[in-house]
Amino acid sequence: MVLALLLCCGCAQGKKGIVFPEDELLSEYRSGKDKNMEVLQDEGRAKALRFYRGDVPVYGEIYLPEGEGPFPVIIISGGFGTSHYGYQSMAAYFAERGFAGVVYDPSEMGFTGNPAQDYLDWTPLKEAADIEAIAAALSKLEYIDENNVFLWGHSMGGFVSAYVGFKNPELIRGLVLVEPAFYLNENAKEMFPDTEDIPEFVTADESVFPAAYFKDLCSFDIFGLMKDCGNKVLIYAGGVSPSVGADMPELLERAKELLPSAELKFIDDADHYFSGMPMNLVVIGTVSYVNSNMYKAEK
Repeated sequence: MVLALLLCCGCAQGKKGIVFPEDELLSEYRSGKDKNMEVLQDEGRAKALRFYRGDVPVYGEIYLPEGEGPFPVIIISGGFGTSHYGYQSMAAYFAERGFAGVVYDPSEMGFTGNPAQDYLDWTPLKEAADIEAIAAALSKLEYIDENNVFLWGHSMGGFVSAYVGFKNPELIRGLVLVEPAFYLNENAKEMFPDTEDIPEFVTADESVFPAAYFKDLCSFDIFGLMKDCGNKVLIYAGGVSPSVGADMPELLERAKELLPSAELKFIDDADHYFSGMPMNLVVIGTVSYVNSNMYKAEK
C-alpha cells in the first residue's frame, strides 16, 4: 500500500541537518528547492522513500537497526546501470550491525519511480547531486546521526561517491570505495580534448551516452579533489583482470599518495565485479571501518 506521507513527523524539531555548499558544477542539476522527502511504504524497520533533487524524484529505501537512534548512516551507490535491488541485502546487513543502510536508484536512469526510459538523461554529476540530496534529507531525521554520514560506492558508484566525499569532507564522515572508476576523467579528456567536439550522443563500451556525460567528466579531475579530503578513505581493489586493481593499479596508488589517510586493500581473487566471497569480505570490512571512524561526541 502506498502511503505517500510527508516525513515531517520524522524530523527533529528545529534540526537543520546537512547543508551542502554551493557547487558550480552541480548547480544546473539542483533544479530549485528540494521538496520534502516522502514515505511510499513503511514496514517499520524498512521504508521505501522518495527523495527529491529539486523537482526530480529519486527512489530509495532505508533499513534501520533496532532502537531509537540516532544511527550512523551508510549510503550505498552501485555500479553503472545497476538498481537498488542488488544492494538491499547489504543495506539490511548494515542495519543488523547498528547502521542505517540506504540504497537508491539514480535519477533519470529509468529505474523505480524515475521518468527516464534509458541512460540518455543520466550523468555522473547528476548522480552526485542525487547523493547530496539524499544525505541532506536523511540528516534532518531525528533517528539519523548527521555527524556520521558515510558513503559506500562500487565502480561508477565509487567515483560519484568520491566526488561528493572529497568535496565535502566536513559533512561526509568517511568513504568506502570498491574498484572506483578513477580513470573516467582522463579517458573522457583523451576522447574529447575540446568539449565543443562532443556529439549529441556517443557510443562507448557498448552503451550510448549523452554529450552531457562527457562534458561532466571533462569539467573536473577527481585526483585534484583528493588533497582536501582529510577523512580516512578505505579503497578495495581486485587482483584479477578485468579490474582497476589488476589493470590500472597506478591509479589507485596515486590516489593513496594524494589522500592523506587512505587505506588500499587488494583482494587477490576478486575481479572488478567483486562477486561472492570478495564482496562479503568488503561488507565485513566496511562494518569494521565505520565502527573505527565514527564521530563520537565527548560526554
